[in-house]
Amino acid sequence: MAFLMVVLVGAFLVYPCQAGMIYVDADADGANDGSSWGNAYNYLQDGLAEANSLGVPAEIWVAASIYTPDSNSADPDGSGDRTATFQLINGVAIYGGFAGGGGIWEDRDPNLYETILSGDLYGNDDIPVGGPGGGVSGENCVEAGPINRGETAYSTVGSTTDGPGDCPTNQDIWYVYTADFTGCLKAALCGSDYSTYLSAYEGATCPPTVLVACNRYSYNECQSEVVFDVTEGSDYLIRVGGDGSATGTGTITITKYVRCDNSYHVVTGSGTDANAVLDGFTITGGNADTQGAGMYNVSGSPTVTNCTFTQNSARWGGGMYNINNSNPTITNCTFSENSARGIHSSSGGGMLSSGPGGGMEPSRPTVTNCRFIGNSARSTGGGMFNGEEATVTNCSFIGNTAGQGGGMHNNRGSPTVTNCTFSGNSGGSGGGMSNVSCSPTVTKCTFSGNSASLGGGMVCGSSSATVTNCRFIGNSASADGGGMYNNYSGATVTNCTFSGNSADRGGGMFNKKASPTVTNCTFSSNSASNPYGGGIFNYGYTDGAFPWVVNCILWGNTAAGWLTETDQIYDDPYSDTTIYYTCVEGWTGSLGGAGNHGDDPLLVDADGADDIVGTEDDNLRLSAGSACIDAGYNGAVPADSPDLDNDGNTTEPIPWDLDGRARFVDGDYNDTIIVDMGAYEYGSTAIIEVEVDMDELWMYQSLPGQGNSDLTAGVSVTDDPMGNTTYSYAWEIVLPGDVNLAPVTVAGGGAGDAYCTFAARGCDEPGGLSDSGQTFTVRVTVTGDDYGNTGQAEVEFGIALLGDTNNDGVVNVADRSITNAFWRTGSAGAYTLRDCDLNCDGVVNVADRSIANAIWRGILGQNSVSSPCPLR
Repeated sequence: MAFLMVVLVGAFLVYPCQAGMIYVDADADGANDGSSWGNAYNYLQDGLAEANSLGVPAEIWVAASIYTPDSNSADPDGSGDRTATFQLINGVAIYGGFAGGGGIWEDRDPNLYETILSGDLYGNDDIPVGGPGGGVSGENCVEAGPINRGETAYSTVGSTTDGPGDCPTNQDIWYVYTADFTGCLKAALCGSDYSTYLSAYEGATCPPTVLVACNRYSYNECQSEVVFDVTEGSDYLIRVGGDGSATGTGTITITKYVRCDNSYHVVTGSGTDANAVLDGFTITGGNADTQGAGMYNVSGSPTVTNCTFTQNSARWGGGMYNINNSNPTITNCTFSENSARGIHSSSGGGMLSSGPGGGMEPSRPTVTNCRFIGNSARSTGGGMFNGEEATVTNCSFIGNTAGQGGGMHNNRGSPTVTNCTFSGNSGGSGGGMSNVSCSPTVTKCTFSGNSASLGGGMVCGSSSATVTNCRFIGNSASADGGGMYNNYSGATVTNCTFSGNSADRGGGMFNKKASPTVTNCTFSSNSASNPYGGGIFNYGYTDGAFPWVVNCILWGNTAAGWLTETDQIYDDPYSDTTIYYTCVEGWTGSLGGAGNHGDDPLLVDADGADDIVGTEDDNLRLSAGSACIDAGYNGAVPADSPDLDNDGNTTEPIPWDLDGRARFVDGDYNDTIIVDMGAYEYGSTAIIEVEVDMDELWMYQSLPGQGNSDLTAGVSVTDDPMGNTTYSYAWEIVLPGDVNLAPVTVAGGGAGDAYCTFAARGCDEPGGLSDSGQTFTVRVTVTGDDYGNTGQAEVEFGIALLGDTNNDGVVNVADRSITNAFWRTGSAGAYTLRDCDLNCDGVVNVADRSIANAIWRGILGQNSVSSPCPLR
């Protein structure tokens, strides 16, 4: 759903756009003073220097090319200074994605015209730096044979363990490498056929004492990989082994690691606020010894949009690092192939946001419509690490890896994760997501095809997670908890499905000394290789596991190939499940409780149209005549703490099912409304997800002799579980209480074709708008013609009052044209917009210009606009 808000006040467009526009093009051959595309700066650092010297809001437009932070007009070949960085500036917006030679805003396209901010200061990242390969392995450290740079085949089959425990490399073999250069060495076991460990030590003395590198990427396609400094002529022991008892064969590849001379931080947003904007860039090649190779933010909260962070590497936060009250807003960005690497611990391959500690305040990023793909971390959070209350919405986490939390790791705090997809991620625990000592709210997310030893889809350790309207599909764990693993956790899991997940124990869910509350969930076709608990396995040992299972369905889950009650849900001798109003295949009554039964729930199609369980098309909805319709207990439905219906009421019972349909429906038509068992409610209508946009961001006053301002509204249906083929639209205009603008609604056609016309007061009546900061709202309700289900969306707009912009003594259509030109292109020929005392402090100064610029960007922040602001 699109929400746009622009408030235009009086003749507020006072910022002299021409003076504040700076152009950068690496190939421009004019005066190179940044005044136009023809005279653009060749180096972004020169543009930033001018913007910083202006002391007023500015924009920098950058043409497609590669820009390094160590280069400027004074040092065109670059200084090689690894500390050089592109420092963002408050009030300065930097836009990439323009064609070489320049262009207008409408032709800007960051995907077509890639504008790269690169930490590859010497341009050597892609130069082959291998060697002939070849080496002789030793079973023991003292037998280590020489190895060359390049590729060397190896085998650890039949090996024993010989070496210290500082990096637990088991069933190992040894090599000694004599450095033939000074710099960084990279050793990798990519493509090996087992779970690997790789470590390196200074010297060739056994037993070794100085560990310089240690890495286990047991769940990464590339297995283990290490990078460490070497000195020409010195010896280094390289130890190749496995994770636990794993052995196998593969290739060890040893190369120069040329990124050791790259920038520590390509971009820095420290000390900034939301008025520092980075939009439309690829940030790559950063290589930090500690934090934030792509972007480094200390007490910085910039706005980052339409950017790609790729192939950056640091110990913490390879793509981006946020610390000490850094709250960036990150939208429509991609984080791919970034890494967090370190000898023992490293976190946040794509992004890391720290929690409180060491005198530092927590950081709380807002991340929307972003993609985290193929990032990795040695320890935690391959895609993202959150140490506090991050807000993550409409994001996808695909193919990320880490020791813990392949897709995302949450540690402390209360992050909010909504409408996200976790697919194909892997880790030692929590393939999709791991939560430790935190209280995340995870809503309307899908976990599919993730893998781990513990908790293929999700791990909750000492965590009171609230997981609502989520799907766990085809996740796997080599040990426990294919879909979800709870350890000392009081998780609340509601309206979720667990389908086709697998593990040794607890194919759908494994609870270790945990007491989760599982309500209105459906477990189907999950499997365990252990004889018990294909659906849910409760393991208490001496402390006990005491889950609550209410209004659920457990059907078709298997353990060792059976379909008995203990295949669906199993308590070890120390555990005790409280189970009510639940359908359990093979029900014997031995678990106790009330309202339970073992009648076939008549799931529509448990393995879907493809006849494969654990895929997206598994249909676990109820068919007509199901014994689970109106068979639950209304009082067990938990409160709507995630506010699924966005009505602000978080104390009401959850109002929707997994489809977004009404949760309480009289499905058996006996005039009594009782909740169904399982994640889906039979007989309900699904909520339509709707987005609405307008062709303008504001409306003008009507002028003498002219008609009213016209705005064109377009609405689209982004999701409709019921699959209607046609829709009807109802429009309404919500006005501020003291603004009397009469809307006229014109009948709409199909989706994306609805028109609204709004009357505005004339120029001689500006006093009627008593609060120049107010907005109005356009709201549309969409109804499916086939099934009658509905959805609603709205968007806010500002009211543009006109001033005498050309200073000819009258306010007329000429003023409107000039204002419009400034708005759309940043210039209006020879005209200059007049200043307005926006904060009504009696003077027109830089404060007014700052406020105007902030309003222009739609991020007013802490500024306030007094009312009324007189037209000039």
